[in-house]
Amino acid sequence: MSRWLLLLVLLSAGCSSRSKLLYEEGDPPRLKDGTITVKTSWGVGEEASQDTRRIRCRDGRVTAELVSHARGHFIGEVPVARWEKIWSKMLQTRPFTKKKMYGVEPDDAQAQGPYHLISMEVGGHFHQFSAQLRRNVLGVFSTGDVADRLAYSDAVADLVSEYARRELKADK
Repeated sequence: MSRWLLLLVLLSAGCSSRSKLLYEEGDPPRLKDGTITVKTSWGVGEEASQDTRRIRCRDGRVTAELVSHARGHFIGEVPVARWEKIWSKMLQTRPFTKKKMYGVEPDDAQAQGPYHLISMEVGGHFHQFSAQLRRNVLGVFSTGDVADRLAYSDAVADLVSEYARRELKADK
């Protein structure tokens, strides 16, 4: 029985630290402003094209946004539970600690795929890391953690695809 009690205490401690990160104290608690952004680039320099996927909380309202030269500009409301869930995933990278899992690598023009720059900001904390499939001089994949890094950019892309459905037409 004491193991179950210990597990319950540990789980509640984890939830409260996440709550402190995402919520301001008060009655009722209020969501802090924050943003998770993935900028995906294909190509380098003048030839590059970029998509931006953003999940943002402002004044307690959470939105998802896609800005793409090829596809257009889309936006939509996101439930608070999904905001909490995506942060739960992103916090696995330990972004605001001394033991961050990932950092920013420069864009490699010879890489096998797009370059993703992932940015996280909430409550005055900020962190970025990148993800890109690369090969070393022998043609072997050189970044062992690339699949893990890409899983985070994919999670943001999936959420944005699910909720950013309303197209914003550009004035011409």
